Amino acid sequence: MAQQIIPTGNRILIKQLAEKETYGDTGIYIPDAQKTKENKGYIVAIGDEVEGVGIGDLIQYGKFAEPVEMNHEGERHLLIRKGDILAVIIDV
Repeated sequence: MAQQIIPTGNRILIKQLAEKETYGDTGIYIPDAQKTKENKGYIVAIGDEVEGVGIGDLIQYGKFAEPVEMNHEGERHLLIRKGDILAVIIDV
């Protein structure tokens, strides 16, 4: 059964970016031991006290943030605090 998560207060629900499976366009597989976790994700839902970011924004969050893993609509998501966001990433 899928669950929907609605953050409260200053919390934000994000869908973390997937780890890269290959090196660029080469098709060379990256072993699990060599994969690096990027602390980036797309905002899926925000709490009622959150300002300055919106749903759909790509964000960079801190390395030492303590995200809570949650199952949202059948997929793994992370629940973080607004203060853990370091930047909003915009393609130019």
